[in-house]
Amino acid sequence: MGIRIECDQPAFPGAFVEFRDRPWKFGDRRRTLEATDDALALGIILPYVTGWNIKDCDGKAVAVEDGVDALNEVEDGLVIWLIRAWFEARLRATQLAPNP
Repeated sequence: MGIRIECDQPAFPGAFVEFRDRPWKFGDRRRTLEATDDALALGIILPYVTGWNIKDCDGKAVAVEDGVDALNEVEDGLVIWLIRAWFEARLRATQLAPNP
């Protein structure tokens, strides 16, 4: 069971991201906050992503497996939302039952 975050931005209807449920390591949060640019932060965030509906500026689906560089053609506001969604998912993860 993952953590699904739906995009609340009207400019990106149907966009969502699904994150793994566990583990959420403190060190990854720290490194994300210390990252000097979005590409570094996304390199930490993307391994947590298990699925998404993200489209580039031409409306083509972007595959999670294509990594950080695939986001170069995505609308900036959607990438900003993706980074915010990772922090929201971290909070939601604290409300999940522990893994067996």
